[in-house]
Parts: sequence; structure tokens; C-alpha cells
Amino acid sequence: MARPWLGSVAFGADSDGRGFVYEPGELLVTSAGLARLREITRDRFDEIRTVGRLTLVGGIRDVVGTARALRAEGLAAQPNHVFFANPITFANPITFANPNTFANPNGGHSASGCGCGSCVRTPMPPTAPTDAPRQTLATAAPAPTLPTFPASPNGPTVLVLDTGLANDDFCPSFSGPVTSISANDVDRPDEDTDGFIDPAAGHGTFIAGIIERAAPGTAVVVDRVLSTFGQGDDADIADVINAIPDDKLPEIMNLSFSGYTEDDQPPLAISDAIRRVVELGTVVVASAGNDASCRKSWPAALPEVISVGAVGNGGPAPFTNFGPWVRACAPGVGIVSRFFVPKGGDASSLPTDSDDQAFDGWASWSGTSFAAPGVIGALACRMMATGCTAQEAVGAVIDDPHLLRIQGLGTVVNVA
Repeated sequence: MARPWLGSVAFGADSDGRGFVYEPGELLVTSAGLARLREITRDRFDEIRTVGRLTLVGGIRDVVGTARALRAEGLAAQPNHVFFANPITFANPITFANPNTFANPNGGHSASGCGCGSCVRTPMPPTAPTDAPRQTLATAAPAPTLPTFPASPNGPTVLVLDTGLANDDFCPSFSGPVTSISANDVDRPDEDTDGFIDPAAGHGTFIAGIIERAAPGTAVVVDRVLSTFGQGDDADIADVINAIPDDKLPEIMNLSFSGYTEDDQPPLAISDAIRRVVELGTVVVASAGNDASCRKSWPAALPEVISVGAVGNGGPAPFTNFGPWVRACAPGVGIVSRFFVPKGGDASSLPTDSDDQAFDGWASWSGTSFAAPGVIGALACRMMATGCTAQEAVGAVIDDPHLLRIQGLGTVVNVA
């Protein structure tokens, strides 16, 4: 049974006071770091498993201190960082004393003023939340009028690493090929049975629906790497990516989750895993996060990744992360997509939204989570229209110097 992450994760602060979240007791190290770890620690740790070139070690009492000691000797070591889904349900469970938002002209920063500058260098002490969110902020929405587009027979494959796909009892009817990797890659509305739809439940289904509607003919495959409460960690997510055979890699991969790391360094395991698939030709698109900050969030800030912020009707979304590391932006406010349907048509089988409205297959939701698949829809449309590769589509849709850009949010992309 899925349970809220609060109480099962640890909160840390780096040398500049910036917050991050990690799995308690778990450390990622290279083979050299593992050998040194055996020499310097008295902890009776366990080698949990190999993650690419790394080893995940458990049972470390002082994870942050041990990682710092190993890095001081030039060895690669990090806590097993935790990442969170990026609907506006919760931005990130780390909050900051000095938020700088697009909507706050007196905050000291804006999209045009971000360098990144003093907001990253200024200590922003983490404040652990007193409670985890219990209920989704997705709201019930009526079925939209769906225009009819011919589905291309040569659509690309998009892999969505997320909460999985709604299980059969609650899954909406997609008009295109949308599947899960296996019977285990499903999510249910209320996995902790508390009478609320879990805060990230339906997240993967919603994202799959955005891609399906934006680019008919695209084969969307959903794999579960996040709980219905929105969290996953560096090692587990990397394991899933590393397990994809070279000849089975998708053309495009969607990662609508993000997190912060100690000293703002790239997460070890996911970085290695993404580097491999990009070198083999997959385009990786990730959401930038919803903390209204220019602090780098991962994996979006990796140089190999297309990082995506959110815009609304009036310009930048007030919650979107921003900065020179964000390459593109797309609509992310009030997005309507497919969501849970009531089991057997019985409305009482599905918890209602926060306004006590019943869900019936559609919802409205906001966040950079939903801007990322919008960019993927544009890339897929370009591929189907021209027969180009995913990399060539990136060149035309995102990197063309003649395209409209917002400083701090990159190229404006809107498949509509």
C-alpha cells in the first residue's frame, strides 16, 4: 500500500543552507568510494544492489556526513536523493525563506534578472513540512470537445516514467495506443484508503492523455517510478532506465518529476542512466519544477535533457522554476486531460475532488509536469509531419534561433 512520504524520507541542508530530500541511511558510491567506505566507517552497512556503475549502500547512520567525507577525498558519493512529481499539488516538500517568483516584482529576481545570481548563493534554509498532502488538487472537468485528427501510422514511441497508468477499473478510454509496461505499472486513486484521491494519483494517466491528444498516432507507454504520493528516488528511477535494452529505447522519454540535490550537483545514478539513453538517440524531456525558483532542479537541469517550464494565458506561470538552464516552456496552467473514471460507472466508487465534484474521466490540473508532455506533443507532431528524427525535431521546434523565447524560460512551444 502506498503511503505519504513524510516520515519515510530525510531532509538535509548543504553547506550553503539549501535543502534537499533523500532516503534515510542510503548512499550511492562508485567502487572506489565503496572500498574507502569500508575503511572509514564503523557502520554495519549493507550493499543493497548495483545501480549502473554505482553501488547503493544502506545502513549508513550519517549519510550526508559520510558522503561529504568521501567527496573531500575526490570520490563520487551522494545521498540517494528523492524526487517528486510536478503537479501544483505540492511543488516540493522543501520550502524556502526567500522565494523569488515571476509574480513578485519586489522579490529581487525575475526571468530577465536571473543569472543565476544571489538567490542561489543566499542560504535558503529548508523547512520540513508538518504534514504530507493527502488529496489531489486536480479538479473534475467536463469532457472537452475533441477535434478529429488523422492518426499517423508512423508515430514515435514515448515512454512516460511516472505513477503508472490507471488500473483497468478506473482507466479512461484513450483514442490512441496508450499502454503500461506491465501489470505492475498501474496506479489506483486511493492507495492508502483514506477516502481521498492521493496527491499524485492519476499523474501518469493525465500526462499520457496530453501526449495522445496533442499528437494522435504516438505510441505512449507508461512505466511506474513514482508512488501515488509523488515520490521516487535516484537509484530506483535509474534502475528502470538502465533496464531498457538498447534496441527497445523509445524515441522520446517524459520525466515529469524533479528534486534538489546536495550542493546542487547532478544526481549520480539518474545522470548516468540518462546519458546512456541520450547517446543512443533518445530525447529526454523533463519538467523544471514548481518552486518559483531559479535553483537548478534535476533531472531537468542536466545538459542532455530538454528542461521545460510553464506558461499561462498571461505569460510565465507564477509557480514555474526558471533560469538559463530551462530550454523551453509550454502551457501548464489549467490543463485538461484524461483522469480516472468511476468503476462500473458508479460515481461513489471514486473519491471526489476538493470541491466535492465527481470525476468522470477528465480533470483540470496545473504544473510544469503538464508543460513537458506538451513539448513532447509538438516534437512528435513534427516527426510525423516530416519523417525527421527526434533529435531533428528538437532542432526545429526548440533550438531554431528564430523562434519566440522568454528569457529564463527558453523557447515558447504550444502544439495547439
